[in-house]
Amino acid sequence: MRYDEYLRLGYGIGSGAVESAHKQVVHARMRQAGMRWSEAGARRLLALRLQLLNDRWDMLDQLRHDIGGRLSGGRRPGGQRQPRIQIDEPGLIGHAVRALAPRLAMRFARSPVVIPADLRSRLEAARLELLALFRALDRMDLAPAEIPQLLLRQLFELDADYAEALWALDQTPRRFKLRATLRDTSAALERMPQLLTKFRCLLPPRAQSTLPALERSVRKSLNPGEAYNMVPYPKSPKRLSTL
Repeated sequence: MRYDEYLRLGYGIGSGAVESAHKQVVHARMRQAGMRWSEAGARRLLALRLQLLNDRWDMLDQLRHDIGGRLSGGRRPGGQRQPRIQIDEPGLIGHAVRALAPRLAMRFARSPVVIPADLRSRLEAARLELLALFRALDRMDLAPAEIPQLLLRQLFELDADYAEALWALDQTPRRFKLRATLRDTSAALERMPQLLTKFRCLLPPRAQSTLPALERSVRKSLNPGEAYNMVPYPKSPKRLSTL
């Protein structure tokens, strides 16, 4: 995988954004207790939810017309369109949408997005900690079967998410969804301690006794700039926090 090339082109390289979107957009609304959906009903509700989460209030009127158009159909004998459901103008759907929009706007009113001051330093520290672990594992005489491969892959994915987040911090906010990026990055940072603990506990006993000291030794030898490995653009002291 050419992560550096994908990042240079502005593509995401982590799976966290997709997984979070599936949870926040679909599961949070559609999989509550007792809910059952037809495919058509789910599609219509998700269309409304996407408008809500994207703050596209200007699209509600267009959405009303689109839904109203799908509720009509058939032809009169002379070839003219025959409505299946008579809806007065602006229509029942229009009244419902107009009545609901102000309440939704108040409920989901969002304050300005502020990037935490310590976010960059946390990402750098996390990447260096993972790099120390990976290099320490390379120096140990462990067979692949002795290493929990699934957890190792998850740690690699976290590292890719952190690299993507560091890249995003150097971009203009309008180039990506800042609120979603901060939410996903925070979730990824919170996952790492528990994942590392689980990974280390599943290593063979002989590795558990020597790995911590080896990790500390490797960590001390790392250059802080290595936190930007696989992150596009030349390393610059201005981009480094005070680690």
